Amino acid sequence: MKIYRAETGKRIQVRKSFESLGDLKAELEQVGGVPISSQILMTSFGLQLKTEMINDANKATGKDEYIIFLFDRDLLDVNNTYDQTPLVEGLSLEPPIIAPAASNILTRLQNRGSWNNINLSEECGAYVNLFQTHHSQGQLFVKTAEKHAGICKLLYQEQKIQQMALDVAITNLNSHCRSIIEAHEDVYTFAEKEITKQTRLIQSLSTDIETLRRITIHFIAEDKLIILAKEGKQAYDQISNRVQELTSLVRAVQSDFLK
Repeated sequence: MKIYRAETGKRIQVRKSFESLGDLKAELEQVGGVPISSQILMTSFGLQLKTEMINDANKATGKDEYIIFLFDRDLLDVNNTYDQTPLVEGLSLEPPIIAPAASNILTRLQNRGSWNNINLSEECGAYVNLFQTHHSQGQLFVKTAEKHAGICKLLYQEQKIQQMALDVAITNLNSHCRSIIEAHEDVYTFAEKEITKQTRLIQSLSTDIETLRRITIHFIAEDKLIILAKEGKQAYDQISNRVQELTSLVRAVQSDFLK
């Protein structure tokens, strides 16, 4: 299995196999610095890593190898005050390349007024020194370019992993949204039926009380019935308002999900 830190895209080096999910989380706490209580382990196919998946994760290789993303729960909390400084890593870049002072040799050679009476050995030496200086500078450019190209490649790989982790998080979020919407539809349908039923009962309260007044079979505590009816009406209003609030919230989730 390969494990990556979702927030940075960096790979976390761990041993090849684990006896349990707890063993894996304990090593990730030690190596990755994320407390067990804050770890969220997601597979590349959008499922949270479970205990029963550990054996498959240990054995899978090649194209079936498990890619696991470690999310820090504390960083997902919008109200967190977690210090993110440890996640910020500075880049070690090569210093700026300064033009060699030897370029003055070329200027002197170009500005020579006459080529008569020159010291051939001295002039050849000057050209050799000039060529060596430019060669050294060219090698310095190559070294700098190679190092910066390596940094760009590393950043690209890390950003690619971060994108994969983000896709996994979105897939998981969409799954939760879909479950919420489906569950809400069942609750909403049942609630609508009950609200309609209770509305008819409340509307017929006065008629029911008047009917009870006319029945002389046994004593009816009318005051108590009225109190119970008012309490029932208050409970009904509260439930009705909560259902409407829940409906508005789920509709908002549904709207964002469809976007």
